[in-house]
Amino acid sequence: FPSHDSRSHISGERAEIDYCDGIDILDLATGEITKTHLFVGVFCRSRYTYAEFSFSQKSVDFLNSHVRMFNFFGGVPSQLAPDNLKSAVNKAHKYDPDINPAYQCLAHHYNLAVVPARVRTPKDKAIVERSVQIFQKWFYKKVRKCTFTSLIELNKALEEHLVEFNNKKHRILGCSRLEAFAEEKKDLNPLPENEFVVRTHKRVT
Repeated sequence: FPSHDSRSHISGERAEIDYCDGIDILDLATGEITKTHLFVGVFCRSRYTYAEFSFSQKSVDFLNSHVRMFNFFGGVPSQLAPDNLKSAVNKAHKYDPDINPAYQCLAHHYNLAVVPARVRTPKDKAIVERSVQIFQKWFYKKVRKCTFTSLIELNKALEEHLVEFNNKKHRILGCSRLEAFAEEKKDLNPLPENEFVVRTHKRVT
C-alpha cells in the first residue's frame, strides 16, 4: 500500500476518497437545521483536490459525487481508494473486499480499479485524510460567519474557495496543486464518451 509521500506515486495512477462532517443548512421558513456531508477526492501525486457537499453518504449521492469529480478532473485515475462505507464496500476484507455492485458498475464504466483502504489502516489513504483536515480547517474558518440556506448556495461558496485552495502553494510540492496537476493530467485516462448514469441495486425476496 502507498506511502504518504507524493513522490512515491505514479502520475495519474491513484486518487483517494473520503468524507467528513459538513456544514449545516438552515431552512429560513421553518428554522430546521439539515446536516450535510463533505465528499473529498484527492490525486495522490499532485494533491489536486475536488470537494462537494451532499445530504448523505448513500449510494446515489456517493456515485453522483464521483461523476462530478471526474468531470472536474477532466480525466480518470487508474485506481480509486475509498473508505469502507457501505456505498463502496459491502463487506470489508484485508485482501479481497466485496465491492458494492453499483460502485463496480461505475468502476467498469470508467475503466478503473477500486482498492478500498483496509479497516483501521489510516495510512492506506493518508493523503486524502490529511487533505481533508487542511481543507476543512481552512474553508470552514473562511465561512464561519456565513449562514447557508440551500445545498446549491453552500456548494457555490465551496466551488469558489476550492479554486483558491488548489492555487495555494503546497509546502511539500513547492508549487500549487493546480500547477502539479497540470503535469499529472497528461497521464490520466480519458473520460468515457457517455457520462455514467447512476442506478440503484436492491436485492429482492
